[in-house]
Amino acid sequence: MKILFAVSLTFALVFAFLPGFFASADEGKSGGIVSTEPQAAVSQKQALPEGFDDAKVWEKIDPALQQAYRDAMGAGDRLRRFDCFVRDQNRIDDGDRSFLISKGFNVRTVGGNVASGYLKAQDLPLVARLPFVVSIKLSKRPGNS
Repeated sequence: MKILFAVSLTFALVFAFLPGFFASADEGKSGGIVSTEPQAAVSQKQALPEGFDDAKVWEKIDPALQQAYRDAMGAGDRLRRFDCFVRDQNRIDDGDRSFLISKGFNVRTVGGNVASGYLKAQDLPLVARLPFVVSIKLSKRPGNS
């Protein structure tokens, strides 16, 4: 009898300290899973465009290129070309250049820590995720939308 009481008490305490853990989908929970992320982080994630899952990566991109990317993705034009500049943490060497090319950035010229070139809209998240990339700016060149 004492063992049954101890087990019952243990379950009661566990369930008392885990409110909402077994909540049903009818109560507004998705499949009974409770998110541990703060609401601000969840809403910020939802505000990020397709292909971006980290706000820090999205912030590497200048506002003009962000808008052009949103326009291209909204139109379903993943192959839209953007002429842009990529700024590196240090001087761009052959290794950095190779990584940029492998992620879809077509390097035209390199000067110090800046590379000029172009990429497709679908490749922008890949290039922005490179750890040595500090910023990506849209070129003011005619023809960019």
